[in-house]
Amino acid sequence: HDLTHRIVGIQKNVTELMDRLSKKTYDETTPFKHYQSLKNIEQHLTEVNNLSARLLTFAGKGAYNYYQTDLNELVDFTVKEFSAGRSEVNIDIIYQEDLWRVNIDRVMIGRALQRVYQDACRRVTKESDMRIQTANALLDDNFVKPFGRRPGAYVKVSVQIQGIFSDENNQQRTFEPFYMDKESPEAGLGMASVFGIVKKHDGITTVDSDREGTSLNIFIPAERSGE
Repeated sequence: HDLTHRIVGIQKNVTELMDRLSKKTYDETTPFKHYQSLKNIEQHLTEVNNLSARLLTFAGKGAYNYYQTDLNELVDFTVKEFSAGRSEVNIDIIYQEDLWRVNIDRVMIGRALQRVYQDACRRVTKESDMRIQTANALLDDNFVKPFGRRPGAYVKVSVQIQGIFSDENNQQRTFEPFYMDKESPEAGLGMASVFGIVKKHDGITTVDSDREGTSLNIFIPAERSGE
């Protein structure tokens, strides 16, 4: 939908510009109108470029640069960046001590974390807080089999809020491309790109929701010392 909207916008401005250029009559406003059409086209093209990049991210394309990383440090950095100017949301962070290290593209996982924070923030009520927690996790065959992943050591980052999804179907579709639910209609490709980034790292994304609240979870394969 976003891509179609941008393409239509480009076509409309090109048509208007060509129509004005074909006319032999000019007035003092004509140069400004030409300039405005070109600026509109430029803005639409910028948005198309951004959307294309997000689609490539979801598809798992593009070059990734992997480094051993302490996710506690990355979570701390991304939370500080996200919370700047967001005084209306209280964020509580619980860090796992001796967190296993992960081999990740820090920029891409950082983007994924930011998008999860954004989606959670849209669902937070004024009376509730958002909790972010890191943990070491040993996942067995039963857990990883539906995702086509290997059992073993993972690092989990969960973003927890009060409130539940409207139904189980919404819960399962959170990371689908182009899916938007009524609690978070602005999300668009944001959460789908999280799925693509985590998938590129052989990780897992899940959503848990019950009467206590909702948890958006990311699991990244861990590199335990001595293994």
